[in-house]
Amino acid sequence: MEILRKRVRLCYTQDLHRVLAERTFLTEIIQNNTSGFDSQDLHPAQVPAKHILRAIELADSSAGLTAPHPNAACVIAHGPRVVGEGFLYAQGTRSAEVQAVERARDLTKGATAYMNLEPGDCHGDDSALTSLIQAKVSKVVIGLRHPLKHLRGKAIEALRAQGIAVVVLGEDLIGGDQLQDVSRACQLINAPLLCRAVQRLPYSVLKYAMTLDCPSLVSGVHESHDASNLLVAERRNSRL
Repeated sequence: MEILRKRVRLCYTQDLHRVLAERTFLTEIIQNNTSGFDSQDLHPAQVPAKHILRAIELADSSAGLTAPHPNAACVIAHGPRVVGEGFLYAQGTRSAEVQAVERARDLTKGATAYMNLEPGDCHGDDSALTSLIQAKVSKVVIGLRHPLKHLRGKAIEALRAQGIAVVVLGEDLIGGDQLQDVSRACQLINAPLLCRAVQRLPYSVLKYAMTLDCPSLVSGVHESHDASNLLVAERRNSRL
C-alpha cells in the first residue's frame, strides 16, 4: 500500500508541475511579448505576433467558463492598430468574431482578423464566418487549426472560397523564436481541447484522499503538496 501511495503521489506531482509550468509559460509569453509592442511603429513581422498574443490574452480571461467550447478570441486590425476585438466569454454567447466585427463597425473593410483558434460551427452556427465575410475583411490569420477532426480546416476552406486570404501560423507563416512561442501559447490556451482530441482523455488532475477504512480524512489532518497548495491558491485568487 505504501508503494502504491508513493507511485500515485509521484504521478500526481509530475502532472501538477506540468500544469504549473505551462501556466507560467503562458503568462510570461504574454507579458514579455506584449510589453515590447507598445509602439505603433512595428516591424511588419511583429504585427501577427502582437495581435495573436492579444487574442490569446482575451481568450484566457474566460478560461473555464466556455466549456464545452474552446477558449477563443478575435482581434481585427489595420496594421498595428486594433479596431475591434471580442472573445467567447461563456457557453451560449455570441462568437468572438461577431463581437469583434460589431465593435469595429465600418472599419472592418480591408482589415485583417487575427484568431488564436480556427472558428468552428457549433451545431451549424456559422455566424463567425458569415460576420467576417460580410465585414469584407481582406485577410485572416489563424494561430491554430481546430483540433477536432470534423472541424479542422473547414473554416479555412470556407474563407478562402470567398476570396479571403487565410494564413495559418506554423504553416503559411513561419518565423523565429517569437512566432514559435506564440504558436505554443495557442496550443496551451486550449490544452484541454487538444488533449481530448488527440488522446481521448480529459485534461485534468484528480487529487483524492481517503483513509484505509474509507472515511474522509478528519479535520485538521491532511496530506498535500506545496505545488498543489500553490495552484489552489492561484485559482482561488483568480476568481476574486
